[in-house]
Parts: sequence; structure tokens; C-alpha cells
Amino acid sequence: NLSTARQTTGGYLDAYVDLDATLIDFGGRNAAFNAALLEKEIAYLDFDLTTNNQAFKYGKVYIEYSSKILEKFIYDDFEKDILSLQNEVKERFKGGVTTIFEVNSVEQALTRFNIRKALYSQELETNKSEYLSVFTSSDLEPPMIDALDLLEIGKTKILKPNSLYENKTGFLEEKKFSKKHKIALQDYFVAQSSVSPNLKTKLRYKAFDVDSYNNDYELVLTFTGSLGVYDAGKSGSIANAAQKRAKIAQARKKAVKINNAARLGTIESQINSTLARLSKINDAT
Repeated sequence: NLSTARQTTGGYLDAYVDLDATLIDFGGRNAAFNAALLEKEIAYLDFDLTTNNQAFKYGKVYIEYSSKILEKFIYDDFEKDILSLQNEVKERFKGGVTTIFEVNSVEQALTRFNIRKALYSQELETNKSEYLSVFTSSDLEPPMIDALDLLEIGKTKILKPNSLYENKTGFLEEKKFSKKHKIALQDYFVAQSSVSPNLKTKLRYKAFDVDSYNNDYELVLTFTGSLGVYDAGKSGSIANAAQKRAKIAQARKKAVKINNAARLGTIESQINSTLARLSKINDAT
């Protein structure tokens, strides 16, 4: 810093350096610093959550469209079979070995199939437009991802495959609310600190007349403090609000943990049910 009263002639130019330090503030400054670090960690968690949500969204669009492409081959094969059956029934009817009832039954089946195929075509176009809105430069007939293969890959990446549906490290949302709980506690400490006694010190080195310096200086150490007895309830209301936020964050953390654990359990039962159905279909065919 410079302090000057220099004019055209005469005057002076002094220079000084200040060193300020807080000796006692009952943890207020450290609490504010810790809260800022926790906010930074939350920002990283939010980024990871956004990445996960987008990956789920894009993966869902990809698999739904791929499934519709696969479904097309099933419809084509079924259509060939029912048209072939229609021709056979007509030939048998001409030969007198069947009744008009069977001919009408096949015609009705063909009508129902055409309705289902028309609905399928509408669904295909919807999925196709969603697919193109995400994968703008991709193949219009993407390869189908085998969900069972993905499941097996997931199992090989886990040391104990039986723990595939367990989360021992904590969910991202759970970690986020845990940090929000800690931030609220830091805010509480900051509010408490604002009405607690504090002590600060300042060390000043000041050189006089530096343009014609003659080793004239002074070194001053000062102490300032405050009792912080009364602030009309401002710090109290801030502290109470921080405590409420801490309780809410803790409650939401528990709710998220329970909800996500239930979701994992639901996914496990759905996959096991699908695997059981596939096994029965394989046995039947």
C-alpha cells in the first residue's frame, strides 16, 4: 500500500505492508472454508448424476429402437406363416376336406395380424424419430444389444457376483445428501461464530518518505476483539435454519437409501423372472 500527500513540490510518499490474522473466531472461518469444499464435492456428484441419467436415457432409446428392428423380423416370419396357412386352408376347402368356418377363422386371424402390424409400424416410427434425435449420424438398423450378455459382463466385473444387487459404497444421491447435511452443520457453526468472542491481530510495517528513504520506519502490532453479545436474534435464526436443513438432508438421505435399495430389489426380481421365463421357453421349444 502507498500513502501520499505529494504535491508539485515537497510532500511525502510512505509505503506500508499489513499482515492480518484471526487468532480466535470459534471455528467460523474454518467452517465456511469446509462448507465451500463440500459444495465443490456436491458439484462433482451432480455431474456424475447427470452423466448417469443421460447414459440411461440414451441407452434406453437405443435398446427400444433396436428391439423394434428385431421385432420386424418376427412380424415378417409370422406374416409368411399365416399367408401360407391361408393358402392351405383355401386349397383344402376347394377339395372339400374342411369347412368355411376354418377359412373364416384364418381370415379373422389375418385381419387381427394386420391391425397389430399397423400399430407396430406406428411404434417403430416413434422409436425411430427418438433414436435419430439422439444418434443423428448412426445406422438406421443398429445391432441389437443382448441384455443377458450385459448381465454376464456385469457379473464378471464384480468380485462376488451374488452381491450384484447390493450397494455397499452408497448411492450418489445418498452421498449428495450426506454432504448437504455436513454443509448445514458448517453453516450452523458459522452462525454461532458470528456472536462468539473473537480476537484479531494486525502487524504493520511502514516506511516513511520512501523516495528519499533514510531508514525511517515503524513496526506496529495491534489487537482488536469483540464480544458478540447481541445481534437482535439474527445469528440465532440462521443457526436454527441450518439445523433444520441438516435434519431434512439426513431424512432425505435415509429415504433415498431405502428407495434405491427397493429399486435394486425390484430389478433383481424382474431379471430373475425373465430368466425363468426364458428357461421355460427354451425347454418348450
